[in-house]
Amino acid sequence: MIRLARFAFALSLVTTAACADRPAPPAQAPTTTAATPSKCASEEYHRLDFWLGTWEVRDAAGKLEGTNVITREFDGCVIQQRWTSAEDPQFGASFTGYDFRKKLWYHSWVDNWANVLFVEGGWTPSGMTFQGERLTPNGERALERLIWAPQSDGTIHQVWDFSLDRGQTWKVRFEGFETKQKS
Repeated sequence: MIRLARFAFALSLVTTAACADRPAPPAQAPTTTAATPSKCASEEYHRLDFWLGTWEVRDAAGKLEGTNVITREFDGCVIQQRWTSAEDPQFGASFTGYDFRKKLWYHSWVDNWANVLFVEGGWTPSGMTFQGERLTPNGERALERLIWAPQSDGTIHQVWDFSLDRGQTWKVRFEGFETKQKS
C-alpha cells in the first residue's frame, strides 16, 4: 500500500514537472463567496517559512551551483521547490509537507536525471532534517539525510549526506550555502 501511494505521489510530481511550462487553465469562479481559512495555518506548517523565496546556491568555495525557487502552494499546505543547476542541465522539483496525523514532515524530490527521493523528518537542533532510505545504482541500501539550517545572517546552510552503514558514518553528497536573491 505504501509503495502504491509513493508511486502515485511520484507520478503526480513527474506530471507536475512535465507540465510546468504549459499555461495554467483558466481560473474557475469560486463556489462560495466566503473566504475559507487554510487547514494548514498552525505554527507547525510554517517551520520551513525561512526557505521561501528565490535563492542562489553556492558551494563552500563560493561557486554558483544553481537557483532554488521556493513557494507555498495548495492553500499554504505544501512547499514547492524548483531547482535549476548553473552548469549541468539539471532541473528538479520537490514537494514538502507536514502530516499532522503522524507529526512528521515529508519531502519528495524528482529531477531530469531520473533521481527520486522520499524522506521524512522534522525540526532538530541541526535544523530541518529529513532522512530516508533508497537504493544506490549498485543496489546497496543507502540512508540519505538532508538538513536545511537557517543562519543568523539570513542564509541557509544545506547538507545532503548519505550512509552505507546505517548511519555509523556519513559522506557528504552535496553541501550548499543559499543566499536569498534581492527582489
